Amino acid sequence: LEVELYYPTVELIHKSLQSSLLYNIQECYCELLFGQYVPCLVLLQFLNLPQLKILHLIMDIPIIPTVDNTYYTDKCTELEKCIEMNSTLQEMKIGY
Repeated sequence: LEVELYYPTVELIHKSLQSSLLYNIQECYCELLFGQYVPCLVLLQFLNLPQLKILHLIMDIPIIPTVDNTYYTDKCTELEKCIEMNSTLQEMKIGY
């Protein structure tokens, strides 16, 4: 899957990645441009794709919405655990 999203929102990214069509995606090359989202949450959503082996993700100039610090800290901890436990991911390249 190769996609560029201009001005994506948290809701758009979440709905797109929840689609059953993406459930078996093994390679994803995605560029998010100028949107309003929390990078940690976006990365977590991508890493929760069960068959994902290759992820190249560019997050260019995000506008990070105000969120509760406790919520954000919990999600970052969840992201760390997800990275540790992910056994299918073979390659990850993140640009920010």
